[in-house]
Amino acid sequence: LRSGVRPIILIGISSLGLCFRLLSYMLIPTLAGAVVGQLFHSVVYGFFHPAAIMFVNNNIAPERRAVGMALYTSVGIGLPTVVGAGIGGYVVEWIGFGRMFGSYTVFAILSLVMIFLFRKVLLKRAVASSGT
Repeated sequence: LRSGVRPIILIGISSLGLCFRLLSYMLIPTLAGAVVGQLFHSVVYGFFHPAAIMFVNNNIAPERRAVGMALYTSVGIGLPTVVGAGIGGYVVEWIGFGRMFGSYTVFAILSLVMIFLFRKVLLKRAVASSGT
């Protein structure tokens, strides 16, 4: 990524793409919808993952970056995978695929709102060193 690109902007773009991805699953419940959703998935992940790594690198003191990456990996990737696999089938049985993906869109929209509300703080540059 270019040095002038702010990771939070890329995360915001990926949140917007995630909204489109989830809505495509909800509104086009066919193979075509799945293909469109997966295309959005590749773009969203292509923006989000490098931006998340860059965000950790820019905002966590060098001596704590390993902990920051471990938290991102476990909470940002591992936990959703475990929770989604654990309850996804129940949610689908309860409300159906369309509503499930529609409900997930709420979280993507909330992330966009939070990025907008906290943009001044999120656009500030990095932490140097914690000194400990």
